[in-house]
Order: sequence, then C-alpha cells, then structure tokens
Amino acid sequence: MNKLGNPTAYEKTAPVGALSKIVIFPKKMILRPSLAVGILMILLRSLAVAQAGESVTVDRSKLLAESGTVEILKNARELFPLTDKVTRFPITFPGSPSFRLHFRVLSAKSAQTATSGIESKWTIDIVDSQRETIKLWSQSSESSEIEFWSAQIFKSKATIIISTQEVGIPLQITYDRVVKFTPKSKDLTIVANALAPINAQSSEIKSWGRAIAKLTVVRDDNQLSFSCTGFLVSPDLLITNRHCAESGSEARSVSAQFDFDTPGSDPPLEAQVRVKEMVLSSCDLDFTLLRLVKAVPFFPGDDRKPLQMLPSGALSLNHPLLVIQHPGGLTKQVSITGCTLKREQMIGNSSLGTDFGHGCDTNKSSSGSPIQIIGSSADQNGKVIGIHHLGFRFDDVQSDVPEKVNRAVKINLIADFIKSVSPALAKELKIP
Repeated sequence: MNKLGNPTAYEKTAPVGALSKIVIFPKKMILRPSLAVGILMILLRSLAVAQAGESVTVDRSKLLAESGTVEILKNARELFPLTDKVTRFPITFPGSPSFRLHFRVLSAKSAQTATSGIESKWTIDIVDSQRETIKLWSQSSESSEIEFWSAQIFKSKATIIISTQEVGIPLQITYDRVVKFTPKSKDLTIVANALAPINAQSSEIKSWGRAIAKLTVVRDDNQLSFSCTGFLVSPDLLITNRHCAESGSEARSVSAQFDFDTPGSDPPLEAQVRVKEMVLSSCDLDFTLLRLVKAVPFFPGDDRKPLQMLPSGALSLNHPLLVIQHPGGLTKQVSITGCTLKREQMIGNSSLGTDFGHGCDTNKSSSGSPIQIIGSSADQNGKVIGIHHLGFRFDDVQSDVPEKVNRAVKINLIADFIKSVSPALAKELKIP
C-alpha cells in the first residue's frame, strides 16, 4: 500500500470556473448570480489567503478500486406474468461471488378496481437458493420507488420471489442490469503498511467506526462498479467525495455497507442501506451529501451515532489525527501510526487553498474517509476536521521541495458552504 497516495492520479487543468457552474443543488433550487458571489466570498474569507496555482481534476480509475463490471441486458429479464400471488425465479451468475440487480416496476390500476383506488401491492425478496427462509434482500411497493438497485448479494445464485396481494392488477417487474463482482482484484491486495484493523482498536474508536461505511457505486460513464468510503453526519445523511458520486443516478446506485469490519464475513444485511437521493454537491470542495432511504437506528438495538464536524478552530502541525476507512474496498481499517497534520493549507480541486495536508496511510477507495482529531480536549476528540480525497502531487507552488502528503478538504469550508446554500440543511446538520 502506498502510504502517501498516488502521484499519478491527477491531471493538470485550467482553473475551475465560477462556483455557480460546478455546484449541484437540490431539485427546483436555482443559484442566483448574487448568491454565487456571496458563496465565493465566504470561501475567500474562510481561507484568509487565496493561492495562485493550477487546479486538478481527479482520475477516478486511479483513485477508486474497481469491484466489478455491469452487464446491461439486451432484453430485460421479465419477472411476470404473475399467475399466482407468489412466483419464484431462480437466478445464477457463475464465477461471481456476489452480485447486484437493477429493477424496474410498472404497475397500473385494473379496470375493475380503478374506482376503488386499489393499486397493486408487491414485494420483491431475494432469498438463499437452498433455504428460502434466509432472506438476502427485500423491497416493497411501500417505498413508492419504481427503479432501484438491490443490495450486494453475497451469493453466486439465489431465488427472486415476487409476492402480490392483487393478482388481477397489471404488474410488470423486470431487471435490466447486473453488477457481477470480481472474485479477486489487484486493487484489493494489502501489502505491508501502517493500517490496522478496526477490531483491534479501543472501544471509543470502534464506536466512531460504526458511522463509517463502504460504498459500492455504479459509474455512469463506463458501467463499472467501484468502492468508496463515506460516513454519517446525521441519522440519515451520509457524506463522501463528489468524485465518488458525481450524479443523481450514481448516488441512487450507492449501497452503503455499515459494520463491514471482520475479514472473511459479509456486511450484515440489515446494515446495508441504499441512497434515496443526492442532496447537495460541490466540485471545488469535492463533497456530496446523500440522503439514505432509512435513518439510524437501522435495526433494533442499533446504537450507532453520526460523527460530529468541527467547523472552526485551528490545529498545530503534527497534531495526532485518525482516519477510519475502507481501503481497496476491504474491511474497515484505521490509520493512526504517523497520522498527523502536515500542512495547514494546500491546493485541492480548485485554485484556492481548500485542503490541508496529512500523513495518514490511505489506499484506493479511501476517498470520502473522515479525518478525525484524537488526543485533544474532550469537546474536540473524535470531531471531523476534513474529508480525505487526494494523494500527493509534485506541482505544489508553496514549497521549493514539495512534501509528499495526502490531502483532505477542510470541513469548516464545507460547513460554511452548506450554511450559505441551505440554512435549513445546516440546521439539520447542527452546524452552528
């Protein structure tokens, strides 16, 4: 594992344009020119000193570990007509240890029930092919969604069970895409490094780790599946890098796998949570806020808590930090040895000094991991001060001898941006 990131993962580009051109807003929200100027001024004031230099764009293929390929079916697999209230469809994907399916549901009222307002109620269950009592994933008409991805099913074969209450009502269910995960990838190989398994850490670090998830995402551009890291900042809001989910469709493809901590075991079914929608995103600050389909607690007795942001305050150089992550899409790992603040200000995705430098160990798919303070005062210990997103590069304009450090976006800039764009969202996130 490369302790200091990948120096070839970035490309020099022209400086990023006006903020109004690179921010994705919630539906029906329009950024007025005056607001764009205001947001830019807030960033400048927060930075204190604007830096000249080149901006960068990320090459996702070099930052994110590919986990599988997506097969787009020429003819969607039809899971109908339903001749009974329960219908079974065996499926198998030889050579793939796990898979995901993309479903579409079309439902209409029947002529005889149109006046009564009755619509088809359905449930899709994916169960173990040998024991149907072992449920691997489920979705029902209560969600009101008609297009969605399943969770990652850690089997090569299974059975789809379609259940409906009203057989006489037209119902069409198909799946048209399949993610076939690879059994082994060079991206997922860990060599000697400073990372340590989460299970070997203190109870406090383990409790923080419960807010952190491995993300599996389907790319829009080349239909590959890849991994990222993200973490809870509210009961149903998760934050990660924008380069992990660059569009609404990529966001909705995300499966957030919490509690993926023990090598050799699969993430618990109840702790795999899909994303409902993208809430807010910024290219300059390389972050995306995602709304989950359900909030904590994910299951009875679930006591996980979101991580808290530290939107203000300065740290001294070499202050101890912590990065909990899913490097290479593997089980949860912790960087603590040599994990310190290295540079107070660095260039990130824009020509502004949006980043700080850290010496924490990371790998592909560590993108989106929280940078937390440790060994500080009680009111700061464990607070998030940044989001890891870039490795080192050699065009640092601040130094004659550039340091080889990783980069994280400053969380206070993200907090200021959220407050400027959506006071209601800032209140939900408890940003002062």
